[in-house]
Amino acid sequence: MSDKIVELVNTWHQFEKKNPKASIEDFCQHFLDQQKPAKKEKPVKQEKQQMYNGVPINKVIGKAFGRVSRMGFFYGKRVLSDQELNLDEFMYLEGVRNTGTPTKKELIELHVNEYSSGVEIIKRLVKMKLLDEFPDEQDRRSSRVKLTKKGIKTLDDCYPNMQQLGSIMYDPLSPEEKEQFAYLITKLDNIHYTAYISSKTKQLVDLSELIKNNCK
Repeated sequence: MSDKIVELVNTWHQFEKKNPKASIEDFCQHFLDQQKPAKKEKPVKQEKQQMYNGVPINKVIGKAFGRVSRMGFFYGKRVLSDQELNLDEFMYLEGVRNTGTPTKKELIELHVNEYSSGVEIIKRLVKMKLLDEFPDEQDRRSSRVKLTKKGIKTLDDCYPNMQQLGSIMYDPLSPEEKEQFAYLITKLDNIHYTAYISSKTKQLVDLSELIKNNCK
């Protein structure tokens, strides 16, 4: 008896022990499947990074965006020095004017601050008598805030300085560049703010997937 026949009989024996109700046709299919060469897994292709002047473009954007943001706060500190406000405090006052009487939580989320940092900003504005704090009628565990008369006047007094800040920051761009920049930054802001509000407890992988879905 040739070695190949012995191998076939032994294979049939092992198959029959594991599959006592299988037919000869089942064995034949199993035997043929065993003879097929294993498929080689295709290597996962890594997405080619988009470059800008030889540097990964996301790195370029992140670095420039971070520096411009910090310079905005640097200039803001100077233009608001007469009002004894910083840029965060001005934005909180402006946020209250735009939303009416928000809860402290709503106001803090609007400005994407850590809760503890936002509470400190609100405390300072209340202490400066620019904001009034009062209980939420619907939820006594929450507090709402509103502008005081002094807060309204202070905010109005800040606007000429803030217009100056806007000119310093964005007038180096042409009108067409400003329009394009406004469109892109608003789009990015909407995508990330939606993700921020709905996914504070999500892992980074889930957050990344959520942001991709928001882009569709």
